[in-house]
Amino acid sequence: MSHVTALKRETATQTVRTPGAAVKTGTGKILRPSHKWAVAGVEPSVMDMLRDPLVQLVMARDAINADDVDAALARAQAQLAELV
Repeated sequence: MSHVTALKRETATQTVRTPGAAVKTGTGKILRPSHKWAVAGVEPSVMDMLRDPLVQLVMARDAINADDVDAALARAQAQLAELV
């Protein structure tokens, strides 16, 4: 079985919580996240991250833009495709 197949199977069996849902901690405390990304297992898309004002400030400081990120992702995707 390839690493990619194993990863897909592992990911498919993980429990994903509903964004914004209350979470009960081990101590019984109820947490109600104010942001949908505050729940473990829920991740923003790349586009959501690029829209974040803090990410935009860091990118501006580092003199990169969304096109640079797209190019890096395309290179990574091509490299991963070669491994499969």
